[in-house]
Amino acid sequence: MAIYRLLGKSAFGPDEINRIVSAYERALERFNLQNSQTDPLNRAIANYVIEVARTGERDPARICRLALERFADDIARRFTEEN
Repeated sequence: MAIYRLLGKSAFGPDEINRIVSAYERALERFNLQNSQTDPLNRAIANYVIEVARTGERDPARICRLALERFADDIARRFTEEN
């Protein structure tokens, strides 16, 4: 999972990591993305979710919603290119 590699050296505690991972997994599910360590979009979403968490946001649903807003155009573009 892309996010675990990024969180490995973070200062987040276990509860914070659980919330961050939850937000990341929700975003992947909503975008219908497979969990991949090699997909640049997955990595970008993981980085963004961590960035939002660093601002102090603790609600996984809100973090997910922000990621959905941030990457909606990227997902739409990818879908268009694949079809």
